Amino acid sequence: MEALPGEPGTRSFAISEALVTGAMGAALGPAAAMVSAGFFSFWNAAAMERWAQYVDSRLAKMERALDPHDHQAMAIFNKLTFAALQTSRHDKWALLVDALAYSGSTAPNPDYVQEMFADYVIKYTPQHVKLLYLAASPNEWLKAYGEGVSAGDDLRDVVRSHVFAMTDDFELMSDSVWADLYADGMLVNRPGGAGTIEEVFQNGWMATEKGRRFLRHLGREA
Repeated sequence: MEALPGEPGTRSFAISEALVTGAMGAALGPAAAMVSAGFFSFWNAAAMERWAQYVDSRLAKMERALDPHDHQAMAIFNKLTFAALQTSRHDKWALLVDALAYSGSTAPNPDYVQEMFADYVIKYTPQHVKLLYLAASPNEWLKAYGEGVSAGDDLRDVVRSHVFAMTDDFELMSDSVWADLYADGMLVNRPGGAGTIEEVFQNGWMATEKGRRFLRHLGREA
C-alpha cells in the first residue's frame, strides 16, 4: 500500500460514500430506499466520514495511506468499511485499519490470505486479538498491554482484568472467545473452560502458525 498525497479523510470518504450508496440502491426496494434517502442516509454519511477520517489518520501514523489505484487494497477497504459501519467501538475500528494497513498488492500475504484475515478481523472482537496475542507472545503482550502486570501473576486474574476488563460476563466471554480461536485454527488447545486457562497456558497453551501469521498481519510481533 503506497502512501499518496491528499487531504485526510477526503479520498476514503468519497470511496466509502459511493460504495455504500451504490449497495443500498441495488439491494433495497422502493420503500426501503425512501427511508434510506432520509435519516439513514444522513446517519451513514456522518458515520462514513468519521470512519474515513479515522482510516486516514491511523494510516498516516503508520506512514501509510490508502491507494485508490490498488485494486487489492480497495477490495479489503470495501469489506472492512461495511464492518466499520456496524460498530461504534474505536478499538474495533483500530483492528480494521490495522488489517487494511498490511493489505494491498505490495503486501507480503497473497490476496486470498488478506481476504481471509480481513474476514477474521471482521468476526473477532478486540478481546479475541488480545487473548491470541497473549497466547502467542506473552512477553510481548506484557510490554504492550500488561501495565502493572508481572510474568508471575495469576494468569486468570490477568485475563479477567486486562483482556475482559470492560465486561461483567467473564465466564461467558472467555469461553466463547477461546472456542472461536480454537475453531478457526488459531490456538493449539481445545477450550477447557475459563477455570483452566492458567493451567493450559502453563502446560503449553499457544498459538498456531496460522494464529501467529494472523497477528503479524495486524502488525503484532508473534
